[in-house]
Amino acid sequence: MVARIIAAWQPSLAVLPVPPARRRQTGVTLTSGPPEAAPKASPSFSVSEKLARYGSAALSSVEHLTLLVGAESIAKALIRHFGSLKALSRASFLELRQLLPQQKAEAVMAALSMSAIVESEQALSNQLDNPPGYFSFKEAGLI
Repeated sequence: MVARIIAAWQPSLAVLPVPPARRRQTGVTLTSGPPEAAPKASPSFSVSEKLARYGSAALSSVEHLTLLVGAESIAKALIRHFGSLKALSRASFLELRQLLPQQKAEAVMAALSMSAIVESEQALSNQLDNPPGYFSFKEAGLI
């Protein structure tokens, strides 16, 4: 499995240009439609283009991971190796380094940790938004 992920990491030598007809703007903006209007898989849209046109909510977990690791095949191999995105989020840095170069492992580790940070900040904010919670933090000397 590790060998397949590393083999998939090698950059492709064949980069095909996008025909001008496919490059033209369609007039779709981030605010022009719901995320479900975004194409599921289209050879005319890269993940980056899909993100720019439809926003983050239109991307799948594999597509988000693809932005971090640089290739969809690597993103899929990581999820297959760990079993799920949740299991991948619990992987240690050393486990990720066995499968990815250092910078990519750092990016994946940081991105997957961000959701836990946001959740803890939200929980703290919710506790401070009500008087009993605020005073319990004040009495404990936390604020």
